[in-house]
Amino acid sequence: MTNLNAPADGPAGRAPRVGGTAGPSAGADATMELATIGGAAFPGGSSVSGGSSVSSGSSVSSGSSVSGGAAVSGDEAVLGGGAVSGDGWAGEVAGGDALIELSGITKVLKGQQEPRTILDGVDLTVRAGESVAIVGRSGSGKSTLLSVVGLFDRPDSGSYVLAGQEISRLPERRAAKLRSSHFGFVFQRFFLLKHLTAAQNVAMALVNGQGWLPRRERRKRVMTALDQVGIAHLAKNRPAKMSGGEQQRVAIARALVRNPRVLLADEPTGALDTETGALVIDALLGATERGCGLILVTHDRDHAARMGRIFDLRDGLLTERVPA
Repeated sequence: MTNLNAPADGPAGRAPRVGGTAGPSAGADATMELATIGGAAFPGGSSVSGGSSVSSGSSVSSGSSVSGGAAVSGDEAVLGGGAVSGDGWAGEVAGGDALIELSGITKVLKGQQEPRTILDGVDLTVRAGESVAIVGRSGSGKSTLLSVVGLFDRPDSGSYVLAGQEISRLPERRAAKLRSSHFGFVFQRFFLLKHLTAAQNVAMALVNGQGWLPRRERRKRVMTALDQVGIAHLAKNRPAKMSGGEQQRVAIARALVRNPRVLLADEPTGALDTETGALVIDALLGATERGCGLILVTHDRDHAARMGRIFDLRDGLLTERVPA
């Protein structure tokens, strides 16, 4: 098993940065702040959020630039050219093989009077094409676990193997590259840029990293991702012209456009009605049919029941439910 923890790209002891600040506090169960668009971490801690603007001569996110200063403007810039991440990491996973392997993962919240254990020896294996639901009360550490899996935060101890390679102490820069190339993120909030069309919002996930996609390939990827979630016909619509469920499917398409190996979904249906939420779950499960692993954090029992496996997180312990 190859170890990628060599400190060549930065100090190994520094926590990954999210939106210009340190990763989520140990044990914090709040939804991870969006420092990524479809898993693409922006260099230097810059981020894209709902209030960010992309216009002629402007950079993304209130003075922060995309890929070290490249401004993005209009449909041609967003769909026509942009950088795509490539980390040079050659780990390959065949369908059904272990994609994520967590062993003995611990996380302790130390910023209070007494340390609080959030994750206490968590073990979890997710295979390519597999869907997993994680349920638990608010504050139980579900989002903290997702932040560890998604490389926003580091475990205090334990082993994290991704596609056969140990990454639990990965330097920040390499963690950002893996987060960009291997993960797609879907949140309860959509984080769509209101002045951009659905296609442009999806294309924003490709505006980062190293290398550039030709315009035709970029358009093909964007339209394929929108088609996979059933809203290719809404490609030219802006968020104001779409329902909540349609906006969430744009967010899922944005997460899929990079062809991630793992989708991490944190309460993606929390703000949607039952019927619309079911359509969103359909879109997420569609990704597993193409070999993507899915970890869903949810309070909805019906949605959890549609996953291949269900885990309960309580008192820092992750326990798999035995099928009835």
